[in-house]
Amino acid sequence: PSNSYTGGSIFNNGALLSFPSSAALGTGPITFNTGSSIYSGAVAFTNALNLNGGYLHLGGNLDNQTWSGPISVQNGFSMSGDNAGCQIVLSGPIDIGTSGISVTNFGNEGPQGGYQVNQGDILSGIISGSGGITYYCNGTNSRVTVTGANTYSGGTIVDSDPANPGGKLNVFGSANPFSTGSVTLNAGAIIETYPGNVRITNAL
Repeated sequence: PSNSYTGGSIFNNGALLSFPSSAALGTGPITFNTGSSIYSGAVAFTNALNLNGGYLHLGGNLDNQTWSGPISVQNGFSMSGDNAGCQIVLSGPIDIGTSGISVTNFGNEGPQGGYQVNQGDILSGIISGSGGITYYCNGTNSRVTVTGANTYSGGTIVDSDPANPGGKLNVFGSANPFSTGSVTLNAGAIIETYPGNVRITNAL
């Protein structure tokens, strides 16, 4: 359905938003709290998005789930796609606030090295705030591409599940992927600049 309410929508623990249209939730902000999730095919939202432990999940093949409105993150969020070519794109400005957040990617985004086909999930919005970010890129089919000229002031940790290593954080095309803070690369995780070069001046 195409709804026009403006008051916003909140999804709490156990709630699943399944295959919505872009107009299903009106024009107000959408909030996913811990234990809630969205599972969609191709859809593009312009609503403001609040992520407080929610899970962004994409089905289908060669489908995009796109969020272009302003994004606020508390605690963190998870995301994954079911098939090669699935892609979640957060293109709106991303505010991570004052405390640290986590971004967890479970992969299933296509073969590694397939940048021209798929960048994995993309954070293209400018990331701001005084907190830091921990990226968990779990598994060899996990890739997150960060392309924004970011301004957050906390540090960045790139990590991977020890039982499922090999995930990649791709920073090709970003003017300032890690902003000004220090970067920590833990065992099993990979920072890549495929298919080109990026100059990074952060402490490592």
